[in-house]
Amino acid sequence: MPAADKLVRLLKKVDKSAIVTGIVETVEGAINLLQEKTHPDLILMDIQLDDGSVLRYSKLLRLTHR
Repeated sequence: MPAADKLVRLLKKVDKSAIVTGIVETVEGAINLLQEKTHPDLILMDIQLDDGSVLRYSKLLRLTHR
């Protein structure tokens, strides 16, 4: 995922202490990651992932991360 790698490098330039806990390619992967990792300070997500639109699943993502 070249775009994700570039974003991680840019984030590290801005804040060397930033910790990237995961990179996913699917909405399902995002949901699974949020269930495993609690309370991220920041989530950066592409609107269109391999298995659908994040906007379509945003309510589910919010409910999953409570």
